[in-house]
Amino acid sequence: YSMQVRSFDIVDDGETLSIRYVSRSPSERKPDKMRRRDYNLVPLLDRSGNKETASAAALAGVFTKTNGIFTVPVEINGGGRASMADPSAPSTFKQAMSGYNCAVLPIYDAKQNANHNVLFGGISYVSYNRGTGKFVEDSQFPFINDVTVVVRNEKGKYHQVLASSFPNVQSADGKRLRFGAEAGVFVDPATPLTSNGMVDLATLAKSSRRTEVVVGRVFGGIAADAGNNGSTVASNLVFEIVVTPR
Repeated sequence: YSMQVRSFDIVDDGETLSIRYVSRSPSERKPDKMRRRDYNLVPLLDRSGNKETASAAALAGVFTKTNGIFTVPVEINGGGRASMADPSAPSTFKQAMSGYNCAVLPIYDAKQNANHNVLFGGISYVSYNRGTGKFVEDSQFPFINDVTVVVRNEKGKYHQVLASSFPNVQSADGKRLRFGAEAGVFVDPATPLTSNGMVDLATLAKSSRRTEVVVGRVFGGIAADAGNNGSTVASNLVFEIVVTPR
């Protein structure tokens, strides 16, 4: 754990490999904010008139000093400077689901100047019980099948939305498998993207005439047959990601 955001240039002249212009943010290590690994680093985009600003956010991640999971995003601007909202403030967003590295699809909505990072399953402090219609907390951080979206609106405010779940795929002994942890999203080459690699929703809507579009696929990662204390295996299944632009 570096407990900082570190930025640098890679210098490769064909014979020698080195780094330069190393910067650290914050200047001193911050274990209460930055002691993170296995998180999702997602792109963000803001547009104002003709001006476009790209940045990033480190979502959740593990482990806090008490072996817990982080919930408040760390934003990283184009200069590598990191910032995090005050966790004790009542208005601060706290990410409840998919806190561990999982498959992610970033989408930019130019109409609303909003960022939508779709998180596919993975490992989570909270899961949704569709039988009871309730959210369930679990300090053991189980595998889940829920698909959620972390939304950052035009004012920089976050919220998380429960969107869907992985299809019901069962193991040979009849247990439902849970997907997404450590998996990747492979974006279809025909999908329009922003300058920083997000799905460009406005362009997609124009080109697709608002019909269903396969924008990519989820592949790899871990398949687990239980939330906790089950069996795991490397997943060899491919899941299509279908978007209906509106």
